[in-house]
Amino acid sequence: MSRGASGRIWRLDLGPDRYAVKEGFGPADETLIRAEVAYTSQLAAAGIRLPVSLPDRDGNFLVRLGTASGAGWLRLHQWVDGAPPDLADPGVATRIGDLLGRMHAHAPPPRGPVDPWYEAVPEHGSWDQLADAAQAQGSGWGEALAGQASLLRDLAGLVAPAARDRMITCHPKPWRRVVGGEGFEPPALSV
Repeated sequence: MSRGASGRIWRLDLGPDRYAVKEGFGPADETLIRAEVAYTSQLAAAGIRLPVSLPDRDGNFLVRLGTASGAGWLRLHQWVDGAPPDLADPGVATRIGDLLGRMHAHAPPPRGPVDPWYEAVPEHGSWDQLADAAQAQGSGWGEALAGQASLLRDLAGLVAPAARDRMITCHPKPWRRVVGGEGFEPPALSV
């Protein structure tokens, strides 16, 4: 079992078949899940290896749990093994780029407005505050961040909203959904 911010995942072995059962903690929407299933089905048809979502007997992808809060649910996927990539391998970046390119080639247009979080950058002083807090707590990366705060402020100045006619919808953490081919296994497979 593994646990993330939005749920827990168990591996279920039934004879030779293996499944991932995800228990979600928060609200979920069958309509949004169906859109995700349509997208991931296109990716699978294009040869991108990923855990396929499996419906229940009625064709639903979410099974509601009888919890006191009413927010719990289950989803079932085929199990796909993953393994961390060798970050010393110079070909990893190329394979990740290839994978993202293939995913984006099949991505649907955006649905609804874009959350402003995706186009917001931290305030100028945020990098200094974060570096100061990290150094005060003895974090090994605080000093390095402090040394790059000016560069990060400069880069943040280059961020601009994307043209709406050029936007696509893509999973924000594709390495958690997709397992690339040719021996490349993203670091954290989560369904």
